[in-house]
Amino acid sequence: PMNGFAYDSQSFTFTRHELYVLVPNMVDGPTWTRQKTACGKGIVGPFAFCVGERIWFCYEDGVYETNGTQEAVRISDGIRALFPYHSSAGYRANSSYNPIQFGAGIGDVTTIRMDYHAGEVYLFFVDTAGDRQAWAYTVETKSWRFLAPSARITFGYSDEAAAAEWRREAL
Repeated sequence: PMNGFAYDSQSFTFTRHELYVLVPNMVDGPTWTRQKTACGKGIVGPFAFCVGERIWFCYEDGVYETNGTQEAVRISDGIRALFPYHSSAGYRANSSYNPIQFGAGIGDVTTIRMDYHAGEVYLFFVDTAGDRQAWAYTVETKSWRFLAPSARITFGYSDEAAAAEWRREAL
C-alpha cells in the first residue's frame, strides 16, 4: 500500500494501481480484509491524494475523483498538458507551463501532494524545470487555476483550531 485514509465511515488504502476498501473482521480479532473497489486507478506517490466531499487523487495521466465505490472520473482535462505519461526532463508541452516531473524514482513522485479546503482541491508538484508549482481546482465550477509560485508552496492544510484557515507551508 502507498497510503490510507478514512472516508464516509470506511477505511481505504491506495496502491500504485488500485483503491481498496478495508473491511474489519472483529470476530477473529482486530483484522482487516482488503477488497478492490471499482475506482480502477491508484496514486503516483504516497501524498498524491486528498479527501473532502469526495476522494481526489493524482494518477500518471491526470487528477481523478471518486466516492470510493464508483469508477474514478478524470477532472484534469483542462490542464492535460501537465500530465505527459512518463514525462522526462526537458519535455515541454504546448503550454505556458512545464509538466509534472514524474521522473524515474520515488524521489520525484513524493513531491506530488494534494489538499482539499473550502470547495477547492490543491495540486502541488515539481515540474520538469525543477520549479514548484501549485494549481487549484474549484469543485463547484469544475475549473482549474494556476497559483503564483512565488511562495514556493510545498503543501497546504486546513487548521480546524484556527477557524479552518488555509495555510501554506514553504520549504
